[in-house]
Amino acid sequence: MLHPNPPVSPNADSAVLLVFHAPTVIDEVSYQQAQLIDRLQRPPGLATRIIHIDASQHPAVVLSFGVTRFPTLILVQRGVELVRHEGTYSA
Repeated sequence: MLHPNPPVSPNADSAVLLVFHAPTVIDEVSYQQAQLIDRLQRPPGLATRIIHIDASQHPAVVLSFGVTRFPTLILVQRGVELVRHEGTYSA
């Protein structure tokens, strides 16, 4: 399921951190990583948004970003992928 954080002011320079996860990948590391990401979310009005993407609910989005391992974090700005961190679990 997509879980965007509170809306931010539209800005061409805004960055989005996409967090891809699979419900079948449940371990302590993934859980701790999700907690850390939630703590990193910023108040409305700042330039970075964090969106959680459940692979089982949005397979087309997973495919469009070429995600094959979970959890995967992708930082995107202006439609360009800036950074990708792939987890250790295969899809």
